[in-house]
Amino acid sequence: MFRINLILLLLLSTRFAVAEEWQVTKSQEGNFQIELPGEPEYSSRVIDNEAGKVKLHIFTLTETKSGIQVFMLMYNDFSDEVLKQKTTDQLLTDAADGVKQNFKGKLLSDKKITSDKIPGKEFDLTSTKNGRVMHIHWRLLLAKNRMYQIACMGIDKKVPDETVKRVRESFQLLK
Repeated sequence: MFRINLILLLLLSTRFAVAEEWQVTKSQEGNFQIELPGEPEYSSRVIDNEAGKVKLHIFTLTETKSGIQVFMLMYNDFSDEVLKQKTTDQLLTDAADGVKQNFKGKLLSDKKITSDKIPGKEFDLTSTKNGRVMHIHWRLLLAKNRMYQIACMGIDKKVPDETVKRVRESFQLLK
C-alpha cells in the first residue's frame, strides 16, 4: 500500500512545528475530526495499488518540541467493486500488512478493535532506517467505503502513550 520512501518523503516535506497547544482539525470532505498537538498540513496523492488508483488524502504534523514526532491522518475511498470483492476484515488486514511490510520493522502488538462501532485494527512496531529508530503506532478504521489511517510516530524516541491515546481517542466521524 505505502512505500517507506513515501512516508519518509512526507516527513521531510512537512513543515516542522513546535506545538504549543492541541487543536481540533475538522474535515467536512473527509467527514472527521481529530485532535492533534498543532495544525497539520493537507496534501493528497494518487497511489496505484491492488485496489486500483486511489486518491489518498493526508494530514501531517511534525512536532519537534519533544524530539521528532509525526502525526498523520490519512483516508481514501474504496470503489463498490473493491467492497464486493473483499470483506471488511480482508481490507483492514491488507492495509495493515502493507504498512508493516513497508516499514519492515519488529511488530510489538497487533489487535482488532472497534471504535464508536467502526471496525478496525491497531498495531505498534519499531523500524530502523538510516540508523534512526522509528516507533510507530498505527490505527486503521473502515467506515463504509472509507479507510481512515491514524499514525503517531516518534523518531529515535517513542511518542508518549498518553499522547497516542489522546490522538486515537479524539478521532470522530462528523454526523
